[in-house]
Amino acid sequence: MHRIYCLASDDEVLYVGKTIKLLKMRERVHRAKTNMTHSRYIPEGTIWRIIFLELVEDECSEDAERFYIDFLEPKYNKCIPARTDEERRELRRQIKLRYRLKKKSLLLE
Repeated sequence: MHRIYCLASDDEVLYVGKTIKLLKMRERVHRAKTNMTHSRYIPEGTIWRIIFLELVEDECSEDAERFYIDFLEPKYNKCIPARTDEERRELRRQIKLRYRLKKKSLLLE
């Protein structure tokens, strides 16, 4: 079983994730200086709390996490689970396009 949770401040959802651990243990990871999840991009000093959303079976945990990411639109999620092949290709295309435009603007300066 996975726990789907979010990190939220008073006015916005910052991050959505899933864990098999207890939420208190997961919260410690997010608050640690050695945090390697994308929640590390939450600005220091932001006051947030962890909120339990749903307990789901292992087989559907990625779909449930994806649902909450799409529904709540968290600010700091970079990795989106259960992406389709088409979504991955489009994302790669956008990254390449941004890289080319940035490189071109640097050459023009």
